[in-house]
Amino acid sequence: MKKRKLNWKYALGEIIIVSIGILIAFSINTWSTSLSKNNVRKEYKASLIADLNQNISNLDRIIDSQQTKVINLNKAVDRIESESYDLNTLAEILFRERKSPTFFPIKGTFKSLVAHGDIELFNTTKHMLIFTMSRLEIS
Repeated sequence: MKKRKLNWKYALGEIIIVSIGILIAFSINTWSTSLSKNNVRKEYKASLIADLNQNISNLDRIIDSQQTKVINLNKAVDRIESESYDLNTLAEILFRERKSPTFFPIKGTFKSLVAHGDIELFNTTKHMLIFTMSRLEIS
């Protein structure tokens, strides 16, 4: 039988070509993953901004309600001080103004970020801001 001689140059060339192909595949995969994470981060950012805007809108409504309440209560105080008040009217004003609105911030995006572990998409400074925002609650 005839022995075949191993061509080391050819084998080394094949190994180098395969290695380069694997490195290119890893690079493409890393780039694709990074692009995907950037897209997810942008979606979360837009959603967090939407949540904040809704919270601001809700707080504005509460502030308006509280300002109206102050005006009505000042009218009641004025009536009492002028001694020209009807007890039933005062009772109605006080009954109507007795409750204060409660603010429950929208936290859906934050909860989703934490539940899915996607909070890691943001840097440490933004982690702190997001967690601070999530703890805000006024009652």
